[in-house]
Amino acid sequence: MTFTIQLANRNIRIHSLYKNIYRMCKDYLVEEEAFDFEIFSSEEDIEKERDSEHYSSEYLETLSIYRKNSAANVRLFNAFDAWLGNRNR
Repeated sequence: MTFTIQLANRNIRIHSLYKNIYRMCKDYLVEEEAFDFEIFSSEEDIEKERDSEHYSSEYLETLSIYRKNSAANVRLFNAFDAWLGNRNR
């Protein structure tokens, strides 16, 4: 399932395999087609999160998407920080 959310004034397109992350993000859904970056979920990503059989694949997908969102935001912050550094030279 594919949907777009807005966090910190950034539109994030999410491609998920399960509905759980959609339900968790329902308060952040936007109808806009434009997005700043996108996150894809895969069975491989879910399996990377699995360290126990006690958690469902749906839950593990949320962890995978959160991890990818965090990594993307760190990259955006680093790029902005570098841009500011170059402007001040």
